[in-house]
Amino acid sequence: MKMWLPVVLVSLLLGGLPATHATAGTRSCNNNGIVVLHGMPLVTVDHKCVQILCLNGLPMPKLFENANSGCCEFKNTLYAPGQVFLDGCVKMTCEKSKWKPVGNTEFRCKRCEVFNDPHFMSFDRHRFDYHGECTYALTQEQFSRTPNFGIFTEFKKCYAVPSCLHRTIFKDNPKLLIGIGYLGLNAPKIYDILINGEKFTIPGDNYAHRLIVKEEDQDVLVWRQGSCIRILGSNGLTLQQCTNSIDIWAHPDLKNKVNGLCGSPDDNIDNDFTSRGKQVFDVEGFAPQEFAESWLTPPGCPAGRKKGSAKKNFGNDKMK
Repeated sequence: MKMWLPVVLVSLLLGGLPATHATAGTRSCNNNGIVVLHGMPLVTVDHKCVQILCLNGLPMPKLFENANSGCCEFKNTLYAPGQVFLDGCVKMTCEKSKWKPVGNTEFRCKRCEVFNDPHFMSFDRHRFDYHGECTYALTQEQFSRTPNFGIFTEFKKCYAVPSCLHRTIFKDNPKLLIGIGYLGLNAPKIYDILINGEKFTIPGDNYAHRLIVKEEDQDVLVWRQGSCIRILGSNGLTLQQCTNSIDIWAHPDLKNKVNGLCGSPDDNIDNDFTSRGKQVFDVEGFAPQEFAESWLTPPGCPAGRKKGSAKKNFGNDKMK
């Protein structure tokens, strides 16, 4: 939890917590009725580079020797100014208590691409076509029909091509849904996203912004990337959404933990066409419709839309 407290209050906080909010001799703290586990932060004042941790039931300060202001926080870890955040698929540097995207994506992360009408390139680099006009799980937590996290995209009929990108949902956790494309996919409308149904315009500066839901900071960063947007989530998934393309990067920690139309990022191309029911289809031929349809996600197929068919017909499109 981030709290904007004057640094002078830290000493008062330290003096009060042991007697009133912490139980000595245990491995957890009770902070105003909220149980805080051993090693987790009770209070973070990132702009002052101060963090109060629960250590064996007692609040203890964590300070930076060479920094007294301008730190950044992500996933309960405090970073000093200039320090590079390496826990995601896009490198960030801490600057003025804000995260600033720097450089390219992390080479260790697996990349899935969806582009044009649409063509797919799986995490393990198998290319195929599928032209459904419904909503599908591109990647999600395992095979569940109610996954805790994932990226889900709706395709629709457009112009002279079989189907194209329409709208995307980035689900970081059961309490955070990010909608992209609901107000348009062309810039500047693509910068207007929905946070649990509420409009949020991604600022046009050079920083990545942490999302806030009900006054609670989320471990999710969003920023503009040219005429596209990027979202770095807390589970190891990073999304880039453009007008006609989607790129997804999966952190190595997600190996054997996510599945969908993008396959599994496990260096095994032979299981890329694994259905939700765990049936593995041959990837040498056409991607079976049964595979794609197994990854239908609510709202599924609106009335009148086609489920489509998979084929290896790359046409004259060039990969972006």
